[in-house]
Formats: sequence, C-alpha cells, structure tokens
Amino acid sequence: MKPQRTFPPFALTILAWTTICALIACGSHGAGETSANVSGETSAFEAAKAVPDLDEIVASGELIIATLSGPDTYYDYHGVPMGREYAFVAAFAEDEGLRVRVELCADTSAVFRLLSAGEADLVMLPLTKAEVEARHGVAVGQRKDSKHFWAVSPQTTLLAEAINRRATAVDVAKTTRQETERENT
Repeated sequence: MKPQRTFPPFALTILAWTTICALIACGSHGAGETSANVSGETSAFEAAKAVPDLDEIVASGELIIATLSGPDTYYDYHGVPMGREYAFVAAFAEDEGLRVRVELCADTSAVFRLLSAGEADLVMLPLTKAEVEARHGVAVGQRKDSKHFWAVSPQTTLLAEAINRRATAVDVAKTTRQETERENT
C-alpha cells in the first residue's frame, strides 16, 4: 500500500487565496476600460455605448474635455484656467453657449478611456491624425497654424462638424494674443 500524500495546511491556504485572486483579476476591468478583439477593433458592445452628440451636450450646458496638464494644453493659474489649446476650446464652448469642465488625466491612455466610455466629449491634446485613429477616435480641430488634432468619438458627428467649422474660421493670432494677455495679467 502506498502512503498517502498530505499537504501542510498553509499550502492549501495559499492555493485557495491564489485561486480566488486569479478569479477576481480575470473577471474585473478598471472603470472605463474596454476590451478589444485580437484584430484591435472595438466590439459591437463598445460601439453601442451611449455617447452624447452636440445636441445632448448643448442640452446639458457642459462640454467635458479630457486632457493632460501642461503649458500648451491646460493648467490652472490661481484659479484661472490657462493653456493655448484650452483657449481654443473655451472660445468654441462660448460660441455654443457651453461651460467647460476639464478632466485631468495621468496619461494619454486615460483620456481615451474617458472618451470611449462617454465620460468626456473631447480629447484636448495635440495629436497626429494617426494617433487619434489608432485609438478609434475621429481627428478634429486642425487649425491653420498646426499639424495637430484633437479627438472625438466616432458617434459624435455633429460635434466633430462644429469643431471643424470653428477651427477653420478661428483667428489663430487673435486667440494666441488673448491667451498671452491672460497669462500676463
């Protein structure tokens, strides 16, 4: 007769905790995270998320932008929002009768998670068109003075059209001068 193998009690405890942790980790995603199939395309579930377009944004009265803190994008100076990109967005929002809410993120992945989750209306970063499209966004807001774009969700066609109309009509020199004056006061 073969002797039976016994495991020390702590080994079973470790095995149980490892199994529980693995099950929890496999079944959860962070807030706003999305999964992609092997080809990198978004699933039908993700595409079906309710993303507000310009009419719903105007009805809410608030344009939510996701960005990183920086001198060219957005920063707060003694309670006053500043930044060159912010100045352009603020002018657009004012034309549409909207207030601006800024969601500062730690990195570019986080701003696109907010956009894809419908928690931000606009990614306000100077991005190339390829960078925007690689993250399944729509490139908008290219001005005469720049080779960069912002990003909106593919479902927000009215917002994209309005931003693009504003970007082509914007007086870059005037907006830049106004932002410089604000920074110096």
